[in-house]
Amino acid sequence: MHAALNILSAVNNRLAQVIVIVAALIVLVIVAVVFGGVAIRTVTGHGSAMVQELPPLLVPWLVFPLLGLLLRSDSHIAIDFLPAILPDRSKRMLRIAVALVSLIAGAIFCQAGLEAVSLFQMTGQVTEMELEFPIWWIYLSFPVGFAILMSFALEVALAAFLGKPGTGDAAPAHNPEL
Repeated sequence: MHAALNILSAVNNRLAQVIVIVAALIVLVIVAVVFGGVAIRTVTGHGSAMVQELPPLLVPWLVFPLLGLLLRSDSHIAIDFLPAILPDRSKRMLRIAVALVSLIAGAIFCQAGLEAVSLFQMTGQVTEMELEFPIWWIYLSFPVGFAILMSFALEVALAAFLGKPGTGDAAPAHNPEL
């Protein structure tokens, strides 16, 4: 099991790097589109609908792939008083439980996302903005993000089961008492 965890961790480390780079590029595009739209409107007096429409369409590709990274680093929304008062063994059990719930939820949501993508592929719908593209591209972020979450949840569960510290096991910087 240690070998499987090492392989999964190595794969997830690379995946995390790709996710961070893609997220940074998406933020860059969003900022550039909005800034460019404001600059063009200021200079020419004419705006573009794409400035308002494109950023919200990119947000799912920013949010869903980051779910696994948040779980892995314990940066997700959590009740943090429990780990502070639990003994080490109970902390590990809690971490395993959270990872397993995330894994199961990820599988369910991934399947639902695949069904939504399939539906939108069959209907052939496209966006109604200046730059048309298939709507299923937006919905594809859902199963992709939850598949990534499943990979990271499996890593977190295995690491906790084997008693290895996870990426987020260090005390948060905002509360050094933990």
